[in-house]
Amino acid sequence: MIRVRKSNNNSKKYIICSIIIFLITFLYSCFSNSKLYWDSLKYWNYSDKFLDNFGHFSVFNYNDNIRGYLFPFIIYVIKKLSSLFNISNALILLWIFNGLIFAVLFGIYIPKIFSKLFNRDIGFVSILLYFSIIIIFWRGYFGFPLSDFPSLLCAVISYYSVLKISKDNKSIKNYIFVFISAISLGASINIRPSYNIIIPVICIYLICKLKREKNIKNWKYAIIYTSIFILGFVVILFPQIVINKKNNNVISPFVITKTDNGTDLFSTQLVWGIQNQKYETYVGNQENIDATLFFRDNRGEKIIQQENITKLDIVSYIKLVLKYPFSFGGIYFRHIFNALDIKYPKLYIDDIYSVNVLFSLLNYTIIYIFIVTFCKMIKIKEYKNFDFIFLTLMILFSVAISIPTAIEVRFMLPLQVFIYAVILYSGINNKFFNDICNFIKDKKYIYAIKYFIFKYKPVLYVLFVIICYTLSIATYKSFYKFPIFL
Repeated sequence: MIRVRKSNNNSKKYIICSIIIFLITFLYSCFSNSKLYWDSLKYWNYSDKFLDNFGHFSVFNYNDNIRGYLFPFIIYVIKKLSSLFNISNALILLWIFNGLIFAVLFGIYIPKIFSKLFNRDIGFVSILLYFSIIIIFWRGYFGFPLSDFPSLLCAVISYYSVLKISKDNKSIKNYIFVFISAISLGASINIRPSYNIIIPVICIYLICKLKREKNIKNWKYAIIYTSIFILGFVVILFPQIVINKKNNNVISPFVITKTDNGTDLFSTQLVWGIQNQKYETYVGNQENIDATLFFRDNRGEKIIQQENITKLDIVSYIKLVLKYPFSFGGIYFRHIFNALDIKYPKLYIDDIYSVNVLFSLLNYTIIYIFIVTFCKMIKIKEYKNFDFIFLTLMILFSVAISIPTAIEVRFMLPLQVFIYAVILYSGINNKFFNDICNFIKDKKYIYAIKYFIFKYKPVLYVLFVIICYTLSIATYKSFYKFPIFL
């Protein structure tokens, strides 16, 4: 499944995989529920904010502080194209757009990154197996206008562009890569403002990459690369700068993230994050189930009551953490686990009792294999390379900012995608996967199960799964409307 890189052109393989991924994503969206809810409906409607009272379009008419202009603008273009081509259901073009996002992200960029990082040829089967995991756990996102996957794609493109920089400082390709990296980074943070935290990671990575490849020999090249990066950043974020100046009298390329009453969204999220250990959205019609499913954190609620907290700024929050370090350690641990504990393949839950024990077991098994795999990787020199370290940092930074907030499963999307890639693309599990495939091919299913168990330390695996189920039950038990189930 994963072989030593060959000199032949792999572009055909990536194209075929991308087409397959696109078709799966698009067709699944076509045959799924097309009704929009909550954030997806808001994004769909926010695209109308580019029109003034007379129906005239301008990017600078956009006036929302919570969400950046770029993703609603993409939705506006989708709506406009559907009108232009007389497509009655504009969601069809949205599904095509989403299909392209998934195809490019999982069919091209992620396998290309790991192929270049470890000088390995990522096999056709590996790419499709990877996307099979995406289908199992994330298929509920295929048909909705949401920022999670587009912003992740932009962040991945930004990283990949830096990764591609070569040693030839006179090559026009290097300037293009820097420009694309800056544009992609700007797009990523505008679509999902929580990704602001990866800016220093990408910038430091770019500087280190240019120095390592000996592209910065003097101040001349340093100024050129810096100017190109700033230009790319400004090009994509200039509309946001104008919008911020017009609506808030603030000159900034970043999304302001303030509510209509002036409250900072992140500060509000910090309070919710203390009170709740997980959040899900319910859209079904079962009795006595609220649309907003907050899984309460008893320890966090006690802190809120003891300190009489109604709102928090960053400084006050840090003081609170220092005052209750062990309590917040527990809160953060529960947030991390619950964000990785995928219970439903759907973002918007229509059947609250559809939790599947085997679904959870597969998720816990994948996480366990990742932990074992990653522990092996850090002991091998090949995997301690400079580029992989920065990829790991980018992933960790992108999810770290969400840990103190009212955590959702999708907040850990970058880490989940990274987990699947490390398992399938790193090459550590190459022999293991080949042996498993041979057992299955020979219809020796019992041998395959035994081989997995003994290969991955059975006692530790069983203990890990038991701990995961125990933590999961504790979370759902904390929500009074839920029965105790896995």
